[in-house]
Amino acid sequence: MARRKAAAATVETVSWTRGIALTNIRVREAPGYNKSPVGVIPYRTLISLVDDSAQSADGDAWVHVKAPGITGYAPVKHIRPQ
Repeated sequence: MARRKAAAATVETVSWTRGIALTNIRVREAPGYNKSPVGVIPYRTLISLVDDSAQSADGDAWVHVKAPGITGYAPVKHIRPQ
């Protein structure tokens, strides 16, 4: 039996303003894993939503976030809303 991939979060489902990093998150300058990294948000760090959300070309939902010392885009699937 083939495993089904979990549905990716869409921009419309992002309704939180703060969250916690579920893993070390490599923050990007723009949405997408192929974009340049600007830094890393460590595991369990408190994250704030800056202002906008976007989807990368592969359909994953990304959010513009801010954490101590870093601002950029992070994938929604690595953030637990708080």
